Amino acid sequence: MFNFKVRDVPTKEIDRTIEWLETIRKDCEFRIYQLKKRKSGNTRTSNWRQRINALAEEIYRGNNELFETGDYDSRIKYIREHMECDEKRAAHVYDILRVWAKRKRRNNRDQEIAFLAKSGMNKSNIAEKFKISRQQVHNIIKKHKEENETFLKG
Repeated sequence: MFNFKVRDVPTKEIDRTIEWLETIRKDCEFRIYQLKKRKSGNTRTSNWRQRINALAEEIYRGNNELFETGDYDSRIKYIREHMECDEKRAAHVYDILRVWAKRKRRNNRDQEIAFLAKSGMNKSNIAEKFKISRQQVHNIIKKHKEENETFLKG
């Protein structure tokens, strides 16, 4: 349509082309708006995850004295300030991070127990070192072996 001169095009055709182009423009503007909104949401989510990961590391590593010695309210206050959220959300985040950190510590302990057992250390000595029962050491080793066998088979 644009290969010929505009003066040769009838007025109705020009009007239809203008309407069509305006429709495309509105559609493009709407799609651009949606993409910008999505990008903003992604950025906000990414920042939230980074702050959550930083808090998780503090809780897990025990780098923050507050999580070692502080009371519940001071921990929630710290999370509220760090995450810029309300108290209810901060309590939820704290509960999730506390459980995550506990599981992570237990998994690391279990891996160390399995490593010590493989290296030949006595199960009773391992139990004494980690302040758990000998039967619990046995169960951890058994679980670790089963997980490794499943990994190798799968």
